[in-house]
Amino acid sequence: MRGIHSVSGQGERTLRMFFFSGTGNARNVARRMVEVWRERNHAAEAVGLANVDVDRIEVGPYDDIGLASPTHGFNFPPITLAFLFAFPRQLRTSKV
Repeated sequence: MRGIHSVSGQGERTLRMFFFSGTGNARNVARRMVEVWRERNHAAEAVGLANVDVDRIEVGPYDDIGLASPTHGFNFPPITLAFLFAFPRQLRTSKV
C-alpha cells in the first residue's frame, strides 16, 4: 500500500479522485473525471482504494477530493466506508 501525499503546488488546484470498483464502472468514471480535469489544465490523479494506506493520506489546501464507488444495498461497500471513516479530518476555514 502507498501513502497519498498532496501533489498540489501553491494555489494550484488538484483533483484527487479516489475509487473502488468491482466491475470497472467506478474506475472508468474516476479515470474520465481525471481526463476532463487534465484537459482543463489542472493536475489530477485517480487512486484505487485498494492501494491506499489511509494512515498516510495528506490533503493540501488546494486539493479537490472525489470519490467513485458502487453501492451495495443502499450503502457503500466496506472498503469505501473504511476509507471514509479513516480519511483525515480538517478544520474547515471557509465555506464550500
